[in-house]
Amino acid sequence: MLISDLPLLVGAVFALSLQVPGDESGRRTLDVSARCLWSHEDETPGHFDSGFSLEIAPTEYFELIEALKYYFSFYAVEASA
Repeated sequence: MLISDLPLLVGAVFALSLQVPGDESGRRTLDVSARCLWSHEDETPGHFDSGFSLEIAPTEYFELIEALKYYFSFYAVEASA
C-alpha cells in the first residue's frame, strides 16, 4: 500500500523505488514495477491509499521478502537435557 497526496490511476503500471535498509552503507534502493489495483481516500483528509501488485521486481526484492518471513516466523526448537 502507498499513501499519497493524490489518487492514483487504477490499472496503471508505475515505476516505484523502495528505500530499504542496506548493509554497512545504510540504505539501498530497490526499483520495482507495480500495477495499481485500487485507490481511495484515506481517513486523513488530503491523503489517498493505493494498493499494488508487483509486475517486475529484482532478485533482491524477493531475498528481502524471504528474510522478513524468516525474521517474523516462529520455529520449533528442541529442548536440551
